[in-house]
Amino acid sequence: MADKLPYVKIALIAAVMLLGLSIVGSYNGLVQSQQLVHQKESQYGIALDLCSEKIAGIWTIFNRYVDHESDVFINTAKARSAFNDSIMQKSNPYDSAQSAGLIYANVRMVTESNPQLASALTAENSLASFQEAVNEIKTAADDWMVQVRKYNTQRNSFPDNIVGSWTGFPAEYPYYHPDRTKLNITDLMKT
Repeated sequence: MADKLPYVKIALIAAVMLLGLSIVGSYNGLVQSQQLVHQKESQYGIALDLCSEKIAGIWTIFNRYVDHESDVFINTAKARSAFNDSIMQKSNPYDSAQSAGLIYANVRMVTESNPQLASALTAENSLASFQEAVNEIKTAADDWMVQVRKYNTQRNSFPDNIVGSWTGFPAEYPYYHPDRTKLNITDLMKT
């Protein structure tokens, strides 16, 4: 019996060490998983903030472009109208031709200085940028929710549920936080 005693002690020490290592491993896994939840939540918040700024910028650029294009169309129409009026009002063909030449040059200058009047293309590019921003937000939200699910599953699985209870880890993280899931479109449209 005395010969078996050292082996029993070694076996008990090994079992305690394995249990200790298991507890440390569970604890470290929970720490890592918890940090990833916080990281993904932060990435979602950053995506929401950056994409909100991006969307506001896209609206501003689009509105300025449409305003510019509208001004160009109005000025072109005025120049053409003035050209037609001057031809109608001049009785002397030479005066009419000289005045018409100046106005025609004006019309050409306005249209040539703005060769691409394409608000439809700008709108299409803006919508593509909106879609990109929405996809960035959705991807960040999906990544966050996947990590929350992984943490909640790990935390509530054996032996992590015991270690988590002893060390004060939250039993689970909620899947959504109402204050971080809304994009205020009304504020974005005011720019």
